[in-house]
Amino acid sequence: ARSAALPDAMLSACLSVYLRSAVPKAATMAATPPLGLPTKLFGLLCERAVPATSNGAVWVSTKVKEAAPEFLEAFRSRPAVGEDAFFGASLPAYVPPREFGYELPKGGAPEVAFAGRSNVGKSSLLGALVKNKSLCRRSKRPGCTATVNYYRLRGLQHESFLVDLPGFGYAQRSKREQAGFSEVTVDYLAQRDRIILRHIVLLIDARRGLRSEGDLAALGALQDLAVSHHVVLTKADLVKPPDLAVAIGDVFTNLHTNRRLATCLPFLHVASSKNNFGVNELRDFVASFLTRSN
Repeated sequence: ARSAALPDAMLSACLSVYLRSAVPKAATMAATPPLGLPTKLFGLLCERAVPATSNGAVWVSTKVKEAAPEFLEAFRSRPAVGEDAFFGASLPAYVPPREFGYELPKGGAPEVAFAGRSNVGKSSLLGALVKNKSLCRRSKRPGCTATVNYYRLRGLQHESFLVDLPGFGYAQRSKREQAGFSEVTVDYLAQRDRIILRHIVLLIDARRGLRSEGDLAALGALQDLAVSHHVVLTKADLVKPPDLAVAIGDVFTNLHTNRRLATCLPFLHVASSKNNFGVNELRDFVASFLTRSN
């Protein structure tokens, strides 16, 4: 995923400079080494994406930059929500199903849901977002989330929810659930009013990129169901910068090639629950949907 206009020798030299400048497995790993050149190189490697934040935690489609540069500038200059406004007076709390009568909530509070393959790090990232890594249940055995789990937020001027959807791709599930969303997830996505369900955060393992049948099927299902969504690459601390660049490029190439930008927003987040890289940026992005007035 690199530009053919850049000579191989120059690419190798620039990449060498970048790797010497970057701090491995640190929050600055994506696009902020002390030299200006590596950031440009990183954009070349990604080819279809440009950094939307100074630390490289968020990337945006080049088509957006070319067609609507003011949109990108507005995104970069928007004020951060801040943790106090996001959390309110109390930290998020898990809501047991019995509180809703074992049905989906009916109060109309806005929701942002998180989906992804089993073992993609969904529960860990949710724990980092809510600053309570023990709140979201995790297990060394993949595929433990089999129901729709709700976490209540009391900040953002009103009640809202983060929703943890069942993972897919686990070998001990049915063939359909291995290949894509479970029936529980599909029912949730199909039935939930879009005024309530504001957005889906689709998590992709940065080490594998957007290549598995299950991830591609999930993207297709979200497109077919007309659900607003975007992609987050997880476990960024485990990926070297060149491999991360390829993963970013793969995502945007797929979105452009398959014309998925109708419901898939042209943003991509890079995050790590281990070192909290990109967590604040993702939290602000999620908050923008929960505070939307519709």
